[in-house]
Amino acid sequence: MDKTANRMAWLSGKLNRVLGRFDIRLGRASSFENLLSELAGREARLGEALAKLKEPQNHERLLGLSKQRWRGDEPADGLTWGVPMVGDEFVRFLTSHVTLTASSTIVEIGPGYGRILDALLKQAVPFGRYIGLEISPARVARLWKQFQDPRIEFREADVLGDFKLNAMADLTFSSAVFEHLYPDFGNALDAIAQFTKPGGSTLIDFIRDDERLDQSGSWFDHETYIRVYSIQELKELFEKNGFLIREFGRISFGRDALRREITRTIVFATKGDTGRFDEAWYLREYPDIAKSVAEGRIESGYAHWIKHGRNEGRNAPPEYEEGSSFDRDWYLNSYPAVRTDIEAGRAPDPEDHYRKLGRHRGYLPNRFAPRPDNPAGFASRFGGLWPDQANAQDLIEGRRELGRITEEQAILLRHWTEKGFVILPQALPAEIVEPAFGVLKRAYGGQMEEVRFECPTVGGYNPVFWDKAVQTHPAKALDLHWLSEEIRNLVFAAPIREFLELIFERRVLATQSLTFLRGSAQGYHQDTLYVPFTLCTQFAASWIALEDVQPGGGELTYYVGSHRLPEMLFSGRFKTLRDAERMLRRNTLREEMADYSERLAINSESAGLSKDKLMARKGDVLLWHSDLIHGGMPISGSLTRGSIVTHYCPKEVASLAFEHGRTSVRSHEGKAWYSTGYYK
Repeated sequence: MDKTANRMAWLSGKLNRVLGRFDIRLGRASSFENLLSELAGREARLGEALAKLKEPQNHERLLGLSKQRWRGDEPADGLTWGVPMVGDEFVRFLTSHVTLTASSTIVEIGPGYGRILDALLKQAVPFGRYIGLEISPARVARLWKQFQDPRIEFREADVLGDFKLNAMADLTFSSAVFEHLYPDFGNALDAIAQFTKPGGSTLIDFIRDDERLDQSGSWFDHETYIRVYSIQELKELFEKNGFLIREFGRISFGRDALRREITRTIVFATKGDTGRFDEAWYLREYPDIAKSVAEGRIESGYAHWIKHGRNEGRNAPPEYEEGSSFDRDWYLNSYPAVRTDIEAGRAPDPEDHYRKLGRHRGYLPNRFAPRPDNPAGFASRFGGLWPDQANAQDLIEGRRELGRITEEQAILLRHWTEKGFVILPQALPAEIVEPAFGVLKRAYGGQMEEVRFECPTVGGYNPVFWDKAVQTHPAKALDLHWLSEEIRNLVFAAPIREFLELIFERRVLATQSLTFLRGSAQGYHQDTLYVPFTLCTQFAASWIALEDVQPGGGELTYYVGSHRLPEMLFSGRFKTLRDAERMLRRNTLREEMADYSERLAINSESAGLSKDKLMARKGDVLLWHSDLIHGGMPISGSLTRGSIVTHYCPKEVASLAFEHGRTSVRSHEGKAWYSTGYYK
């Protein structure tokens, strides 16, 4: 049998498997023409078979068949293209389009093996309650064991069936589920609309063919129902069920078992707004408005409602629910401070004002929008320092107006809040820098016997005494501030101490210092991972240049504004490595640490953050936020980069090293405090 015959036999077999459900069978075909002839001869019976699909008994049979596979208990890679997927890109899209708070209720349709929820937890996306609706009882049981968080619950439920959520959702989302709902997802979306709050959001992804976005079709592959939707079909189904599509996006789940990229169309939509405004009803109800629309004096009934009708006390159409649209005129008229702030240059227009300032004051985008429980709170569930509050810009302005800080300090604090760092150029004079540099040289020259070093070439990451290798390989002299008054005079110099007192609002405690002869060449990281405190977000760091930095000398580099990215937690719970090591199995932690630096860089790049390189001069100081993503550039040749890094916290906050009995704390001239984790 030649290749053509083989192909025809294969095609005939596939068709027979489909048509066999309706007692239709094609004969053997040795050519394409013969196959066409047989199909033409069966046209009448094929029409009858298609008509059977619409009969109630066949609809119910196929509906049951479409659910059969998903009620079972497949392994993770069976559910997603032969390889387990992660939900990072889905969650990145989610957090860039939806603002959640610690009181938000979120619902997931078909959590499967928990990949989206896992990504939400690792990125520390805030929410108050999560409800996962899963059709498989076995997966529900497994998910309950996997996620032991009091905010999270799972229910065995069929989104196409009869169930009651008994909750109202701020956000509903689903991934790799809706293309399997028979015959389409309209009924599921209608169910979602019933428990979604007015103005609430939904995010759902679908199969995508980048070359044919207008493609549509549906089929059964054995017991699996698959439907591909065109963009127009998606738009019609969402709008029919009361959702207004805000954006069609493209995301990727990586590659399947055959190394093909898995691309998805993700739909972001909100409930209410024009998608549910019954224009015909409004014009019937108000003939004067219909007349104005007909004469072209106003664009539409909806335009009249937004601009005039609701303020005139007219009724909205039945079931219409005001969404999250921004009402510029209402916003300006409701909040007098908006005009004042715009005139002062704090925002260019009302919408920008709402995004940057208003929403953190509890201002609403329109009169019908829900108000968050704590709009001025911290983004992190771990809290932070006062500049980490959502309304920090207002707090800074208030301190300036009251005379508690100067204009220069206000500028620094605004930069800290927005960018995650401040640079104090030439802040430290030579009479402080030179003696400290001399201590560094003595330590690296082996002249200070008590000094401990961390040098991977010599002792891995364990403290070791001096070895000649520390002069030529990346190394850190540990806690020289404990041993040297010259170093203390440097790290507690007035410009550094005074800024830290601004953000701490109390005296400063230096708990750790790392002194470098050469660059660290350390991968990207956040200090909250490696530098643990009892209040894990209440600390900051300084980097002081003891000599001019040369290109190729292991320059410090950082992502501007990265302190405001969603948090990356271990097992969705732990922000510090110390607590993760205490509470997690080692193999679990090792897996999560494997690509830690790479994920930080990817998240920063995906957020469009710029990467800066610090070409510092002797006496320059960089102060940075505990969550700023930073690292060291590679070192070229024998170049040195004399510098010192110090970590500080408010004086009553404790380093976790204290919990191991290393609790010595001393005063520096009555103005600051210092401790060590390495010396007595």
